[in-house]
Amino acid sequence: HLLHLLTFLERCVIKLNVNVDVMELLMATLQADSTKSSDSDFVANLSRKDITDKILLVNGLLACLVTYLESDDDNASNEFAARVMASLLQAQPMLLFGSGSCDEDLIDAGRTLYGRLLVLSCQQVLQSDEKVGCKLFPLVVQMIL
Repeated sequence: HLLHLLTFLERCVIKLNVNVDVMELLMATLQADSTKSSDSDFVANLSRKDITDKILLVNGLLACLVTYLESDDDNASNEFAARVMASLLQAQPMLLFGSGSCDEDLIDAGRTLYGRLLVLSCQQVLQSDEKVGCKLFPLVVQMIL
């Protein structure tokens, strides 16, 4: 059911304007540590389940954000792209997308979506503020490689 919900969210993320909520859920999922959360916490409970579920959730959230950034070119989108880029640069996705944690196709899809979102956000930051974008560009390249 979660995959159907994420597919629906990906298609309507532009109309619903829930991009900030999607980004916050993505970061909470990437940084989830089950030892620091309560039993009622959604993200902590998800991290205790099969890692495949967590990777599917992250992939769906990444796809939603890619869809949003590809479709919107206004000033608010540029500010959001800067936030996305900063958050993704601080995240440690390789802890989740490490080899052998689940099906390699899911891991590869997640790595691809992560890189694509990082490139899209960097592109928008470069267009809106070239000086800041040029400073962060080497970090983006390093994270992708």
